[in-house]
Amino acid sequence: MASKPASPITYQVSVESRDRLRAQASSHGHSLTLGVRRGDPAYGFNAAETLLAALGTCLITNLIALGAKMRLAIEGLEVQVEGDRLDDPPRLVEVRYRVIIHSREPAEKLERLYSLAVRWGTVTNTLASGVQISGEWQRGPIVGEGNLPGAPPQSGGGTPGSTLDSADQHDKLGIEIGDSRW
Repeated sequence: MASKPASPITYQVSVESRDRLRAQASSHGHSLTLGVRRGDPAYGFNAAETLLAALGTCLITNLIALGAKMRLAIEGLEVQVEGDRLDDPPRLVEVRYRVIIHSREPAEKLERLYSLAVRWGTVTNTLASGVQISGEWQRGPIVGEGNLPGAPPQSGGGTPGSTLDSADQHDKLGIEIGDSRW
């Protein structure tokens, strides 16, 4: 008898703007401050760096868990990740990483550990195979005079609940690549 496919696990993260420089991502009682000013690393990781950090975290999570199951003595782990970005349309076109395993275990065991960590990585598999992304927007309540501190008044938008793909966003919202306006 064939087994029933497993239901997907749903992850939820809420990201809110704090001002024109920072956003805060929150999930199950933890938060991460992110920089949202284009080209300015002074306020935290930008979105692309956060994605690269997620890949590194995914690999380390699996290396720790699988290393314990394999009863390997691991003294430390590092993952160095870098990605190349193009502007039109903005996207990462290549991601590279190096895993450094601090251990006296035989190389064959560490190779097996590494291979399994990559094979069973949620973020690793998602980036390697791609994922369908969908979204929508809705108008939120106005909480006082003005919007974000230092932001110009916003008008309009779209039809609440409407969706746009990334190509439509630039045309319909009047946003130009490299433009610092919202």
